Amino acid sequence: MMSKERLLDLLTALEKYGWQIELEDDESFEESFIPDKDQQIMWRLFRNSHKKGKTRISLCFSIFGPLGERSDNLNDILYCDAPGDKLYFSKRTDAQWPKDLAAFVNTLYHHRPPFHLMRCD
Repeated sequence: MMSKERLLDLLTALEKYGWQIELEDDESFEESFIPDKDQQIMWRLFRNSHKKGKTRISLCFSIFGPLGERSDNLNDILYCDAPGDKLYFSKRTDAQWPKDLAAFVNTLYHHRPPFHLMRCD
């Protein structure tokens, strides 16, 4: 299960590698944590590079309750989908969490273009 704190852990780790959330014109930072009508959170990220220009990716968080039903509770997010990778969320106190988080963000950073935007299905 995941909480807003783990989302912030992920965002902090992404920012260390230069990724930023690309917000809609009328969207606030806090709104990027609100599930859409399909009970999903989609983060559109970009990173500027002198060598590669602007790189874009999307991360998708699907939210399912304990019986598989849709939910809007952030504690019900189990994993994050990214192009070519997936990050499963464990407890913040688990020694594996920072290792998994660092490996996931490192993989995103070193992924070679073309990076396709991912849709949440």
